[in-house]
Amino acid sequence: MSRFLLIAAMVAASVLPAKATPPYYRGNDLARVCGEPRGSDEACVYYILGAYDGFEEARRQKGLKPCINEAVHANDMAAVVRGYLAAHYREYELPAAVIVAVAFKGAFCPEK
Repeated sequence: MSRFLLIAAMVAASVLPAKATPPYYRGNDLARVCGEPRGSDEACVYYILGAYDGFEEARRQKGLKPCINEAVHANDMAAVVRGYLAAHYREYELPAAVIVAVAFKGAFCPEK
């Protein structure tokens, strides 16, 4: 019986995660990719473009007009997010997509 309990405990321990982390990027992950010292511009822009798609789709589904016009370049969006991250380091535990949405809304949405 004790051998069974020992094996059961070993199996349980082997499938438990060492550290519980959310399955999505948080602000500190985004700061690592997009922040200073500068992470990968390519990875930063890819993340921000994906968040942009979700942000604008959510607005569309609510019947709102797009915030970001076609003249805004991906690097402009990245600059806005980098600036927001630098000014709001206390929000790094929030989901990164929320941080991007708040940065976009403050910088680009007329109905702020």
